[in-house]
Amino acid sequence: LLMHERGSYKDVWNQASGDHGAAMDAVAATRNYDEFMESGKDSAKTMIDMLSIRPSDVVLEIGCGTGRIGAALAPHCARWIGTDISGQMLSYAINNLKQFSNIELVELQTCGLAEFENESIDKLYCSAVFMHLDEWDRYRYVAEAFRVLKPGGIAYFDNINLGGDIGWGIFSELAGHDPAARPATISKTSTVEEVRIYMSRAGFTKLKEFPGSHLLAITGHKPS
Repeated sequence: LLMHERGSYKDVWNQASGDHGAAMDAVAATRNYDEFMESGKDSAKTMIDMLSIRPSDVVLEIGCGTGRIGAALAPHCARWIGTDISGQMLSYAINNLKQFSNIELVELQTCGLAEFENESIDKLYCSAVFMHLDEWDRYRYVAEAFRVLKPGGIAYFDNINLGGDIGWGIFSELAGHDPAARPATISKTSTVEEVRIYMSRAGFTKLKEFPGSHLLAITGHKPS
């Protein structure tokens, strides 16, 4: 699938995850299962620390893929909900997370969280997903995150940082693609300002920015 088909996210990511190895490669650039799951532990620690996740929390992940973060995070919360627009990705997550009794997997039908009620989630994160989305759809998920979070809830979003040296290197390398042949899965960067605007316009306050050479991350609170 080419760039002009990028917005058909369900088709794009079902096709990109035709087997478990391809799914792992698409998410974390490795086909080694142990390496893949180990990377999830690092991400889970980040979420636990930056979102102050507690044992009583209901936690939702936007774009959980095959469940690499959920496998490490589920033991630290009351309930972990993994969502993804790709049913194929979730089919691998079912197997990767089968040992847990406090998880739920939900296939999203479009860019949004229509499957969830207002003010039903304590903490929410979306990691390594914005790079695969167009700008309007990034904002849509941010706005939906604000809707489903309980007052006082916290959200986390990240992306490749265009303003960082590693992020710029990724951008420059991908700029070499023939515009007519760019794949639908090509990664797109963000700036801190872009993500800050999404979050503040959606209603988040107490924003904290974490710009790195590779990734940028921002957390925000839904006012109590």
